[in-house]
Amino acid sequence: MSSTPESTPPDHEPGQEPQEETGSQATAQRPSLLKKVGMGVWETLLVVLIALTISAVFRALVGQVFVIPSSSMEDTVHVGDRVFAVKPVDVHRGDIIVFRDPGGWVDGTPRKPAPLLRALELAGVWPDTSTTHLIKRLVGLPGDTVECCDPIGRIKVNGVAIDEPYLKDGLPAAAVPFKVVVPRDRFFAMGDNRNNSRDSRCHLARITNDGEPQGMRAFVPMENIVGPAKFRLAPLDRVGNLRNPGNFAEVPAPSKAAPDKPTIMPEGVGC
Repeated sequence: MSSTPESTPPDHEPGQEPQEETGSQATAQRPSLLKKVGMGVWETLLVVLIALTISAVFRALVGQVFVIPSSSMEDTVHVGDRVFAVKPVDVHRGDIIVFRDPGGWVDGTPRKPAPLLRALELAGVWPDTSTTHLIKRLVGLPGDTVECCDPIGRIKVNGVAIDEPYLKDGLPAAAVPFKVVVPRDRFFAMGDNRNNSRDSRCHLARITNDGEPQGMRAFVPMENIVGPAKFRLAPLDRVGNLRNPGNFAEVPAPSKAAPDKPTIMPEGVGC
């Protein structure tokens, strides 16, 4: 008696032939190389965006790096030095301050950086290299009487003579005698390199066409001040603090409230 071998059950439906997995199906089952690259680019852009945002917030609220454009503050800071200005903090006599041009202090047309560089500056990842900011030493607060000079060439603030050891080559405080009373919400600023600094002294005779009193542009508006420069970040061999020397510590407060208009004597004095 013959027997018929048992048939093996089919592993597919009748009438349907088994199919091999194609290359396109295999690709669909795992992330494509293009998708991985796209995810990597997106993650990188996100990290960069977050970093730029943090940097911009830091610049706006904490401080900003500036490149020194001139020799007016030598030998304290030199051309090309990188300094860090802290904000917002109160400023004091003797501080080195960074401020926007009050108008007419910078000769010629201000230099504008390339758009990309300017964007990096605004984001806080590149030092400010524009020529619309200046750096000087704050000498007079609102209401202060600043005059030059005592018998040995020292500047006087509210009657107190000031020793200034940082002046380049031991220069006198100023070459031309003057006496001013600083107006309200304004400041009187001078460079340490007094023979090569177009500072507040040099604008005391200036007349503008916008109705301001003569010499008003010689005084730095409070809102123009970025903040005091506290640190020198470069070059590496000169990295360090830019401390207030404390030589104005004995200056008393002004005896009267700051006036709306400056007092300038003699009229038409300059530097």
